[in-house]
Amino acid sequence: PVFIADGWGVRHHVFELNAKVVAEAGGKSDITKIEIFVDGSFVKEKSGSKFSDTISIPNGQHTIKAKATDNAGKTAETQVRIGVNQPFATPTPTP
Repeated sequence: PVFIADGWGVRHHVFELNAKVVAEAGGKSDITKIEIFVDGSFVKEKSGSKFSDTISIPNGQHTIKAKATDNAGKTAETQVRIGVNQPFATPTPTP
């Protein structure tokens, strides 16, 4: 599984353009890298099973995705949605 640490609180509202992203992956195989994407665009990559770095994110609502790759080439990913300098609008469920 891949995890993105939730240091932003329930609503994922951050007040800075530079946000610290922490991701960790684990499984039966060794994790070779973790890649970070913002709104589908590649931002940074780190070798190993842990990623911790600051990335620049513009104002607005965004999706941050962490993608882990193991030594067998298998991938797993997870994502969170955040609002930078504006509250994140939670979609209203459709009945």
